[in-house]
Amino acid sequence: MSIENAIRSIIKDVDKNHVFDTHFVIRQLIKLHSDEYLKFACHIKAETNISALVNGHIGQLIRDMKDLVEKMDWDFYSESFNGKTHSNAGWRKI
Repeated sequence: MSIENAIRSIIKDVDKNHVFDTHFVIRQLIKLHSDEYLKFACHIKAETNISALVNGHIGQLIRDMKDLVEKMDWDFYSESFNGKTHSNAGWRKI
C-alpha cells in the first residue's frame, strides 16, 4: 500500500463533516500503517527537523485529496506523536 492510499483509508474512516488535524492522520499512520509511514519518512533527505519535514509532506498529501477534505480557515494547536505541541492544518471531511 502506498502512503497516499494509507492516508486515504484513514480519512475515509472519518465521518462526513467532522474536523481533524494533520497530527491525527500522522498518529493513525504510525498506529495502523507504520511500514508505509517509515518507508515514506526514509525518503526525506534532511539532517535536521526530519519529523517536521515528514509531517509537512503528509499535510501536503492531505491537501491534495480535494475529493475527501476541505482545508479549514484556521490552524489547530495539537500534540504531535513525539509529545511536542505545534500549530498544524485542520481539515473537514467532505
